[in-house]
Amino acid sequence: MNTPTPDPRPPTRLGPTLALAALLPLAACGTMTSPLWGDTFPATATPVPLKAMTLAFRPVDFQCARASTAGTLPLGGPATWHPVATVGTGQTLTSGDGQQINNPGVTLILPPQCWHLDTTATPPIYRSAVRARQAGPNGSPETFRVLDNAGEACLMSEYVATGTYTEAYAAACHLTHPGTNTPVGYALIQALAETPSWQPPAYPIQIGRFPLAEADMLAAFNAEPVDADWAPMMERRLRQAIAEASDGATQLQALACRRTICQVDLQHGDAAAAARFGLAIGPKRVFVPGGEFGESYPARAARGVRGVHYIARDGHRLPQGKGR
Repeated sequence: MNTPTPDPRPPTRLGPTLALAALLPLAACGTMTSPLWGDTFPATATPVPLKAMTLAFRPVDFQCARASTAGTLPLGGPATWHPVATVGTGQTLTSGDGQQINNPGVTLILPPQCWHLDTTATPPIYRSAVRARQAGPNGSPETFRVLDNAGEACLMSEYVATGTYTEAYAAACHLTHPGTNTPVGYALIQALAETPSWQPPAYPIQIGRFPLAEADMLAAFNAEPVDADWAPMMERRLRQAIAEASDGATQLQALACRRTICQVDLQHGDAAAAARFGLAIGPKRVFVPGGEFGESYPARAARGVRGVHYIARDGHRLPQGKGR
């Protein structure tokens, strides 16, 4: 449920900034897609959907803080951000250019300490701020961009028109501080009433998958013994499926299976070839990049697109990392 933004000086949106596109493959391109700026909920104990899109397959932290119409509290000072949820790898989306997008999400009740009763409003209303963050390549947290209703429509429209998330992200549909190009790092939301009898759970809540770092996944694979019956059979099955799905622009560099894990190294001629291969291999149900039983580790290549993929044996799951 949405109402107009509660901020008397609402953030603004930039126009298209396509010059950024060349830099985007180096970034996570994180966008918090829910809640939106100005979302209104019946009560403080109404579950709030927390969702995001990012190119990085690392856990995403959702946090909240007390807020007023002018921003987070205290005004002029650093806000106290409370951890709400850490969400591991979520649903994986594949864009038209073959790019994989991490789509983590969870719906839950925000802790009471994140709500501020704004008595200047008539009638009084409860306000909160929500943000999403993710550790960057150097370990420093990166705060995701936020959207309002128009920004969400803009992002989805650009995504449908271009078929790529990076170009939609470069269209700059996100909110910025008035008069600047600085992204707003949180969404202001509001609740119409308090729910005083509700007992909060322990925060932060952890949900989803937490994939291992590539080096740890390789170590787990190398540590497995070889199942002399299953491994050769699965290798033959994978080779046949990959050969049938490839149109000549995808080359198998290496393939090996152990007891419960298979490793597949693929080289695609370009992003379009990777996308075609992904569409062709999916129905064969033997290769699930980024899905429930697989993890993908894309890498830069001198030519084209290359990625190492790990696949779990039926009835097994790949080893998982720990949440925070």
